[in-house]
Amino acid sequence: MAPPKCAPCVPLSDKPADSSLRDAALASTMLSPYGVALKKKDEEDGLFIHTDCYLFAGDPDQKWQTLIGKYWMPSSFVTLGIGNMVLTRWLSNVPIRAKGSIWKMPLVAVVGWVGGLKCRDYLRDYTAERDAHMLHYCRLHPKDFPREKRVQYKDYLTYWFPIR
Repeated sequence: MAPPKCAPCVPLSDKPADSSLRDAALASTMLSPYGVALKKKDEEDGLFIHTDCYLFAGDPDQKWQTLIGKYWMPSSFVTLGIGNMVLTRWLSNVPIRAKGSIWKMPLVAVVGWVGGLKCRDYLRDYTAERDAHMLHYCRLHPKDFPREKRVQYKDYLTYWFPIR
């Protein structure tokens, strides 16, 4: 099994067609299609573990990666780099365009963008490996993660008598 590459993120309207209502609700909030397929495979093999364990399944195809999640780290590195340059010049009372600093800004932007991409990839791979270890542990020890009994509202609500 390949480790997942990004955190699970599924649109709320995307529900698996052949699952129960509870599974569809869980899939819309936490499980990627990869997690749903892995859960079905585990149930066919006789592993009935808690649904929360499939939080670690991830989305190896990265079909549900958002634009903000994709570009926030590189753009923040660029902003921090250029902001650091401007703040240093401003605090030392040197004009921003003085001493050839204008040509350094695109260079800092490129270095910041590449550094942000590398940092994002490292963080994604680190969390994917960690999640793969956790999922592997959950699948090896299914008795430590039993399915909980489904709780319904009727178990908690009592009959109401209005006082008139």
